[in-house]
Amino acid sequence: MSKAIKVYRDGKEFVCLEKRANFLVDTQGYSFSQENKTKAPTKKRKAKVKVDADVIQMDSPFNDGEPINIDNGETNSEE
Repeated sequence: MSKAIKVYRDGKEFVCLEKRANFLVDTQGYSFSQENKTKAPTKKRKAKVKVDADVIQMDSPFNDGEPINIDNGETNSEE
């Protein structure tokens, strides 16, 4: 059987069962202690990676030095 637990938020007390108390603390910003704690917003951190790479020059009979035109499905032709 679950027991009643007190959780706190904004100086107010709320009594609920243990499962709901854990949910409120994990997702809604409640606390198990009565102290005024401010929760810092969580930031997603980006991975920083340094890579050394060698450029391999490949000669091709199809390489004329012009950029490749890529068909992205847009047409400007009038039909």
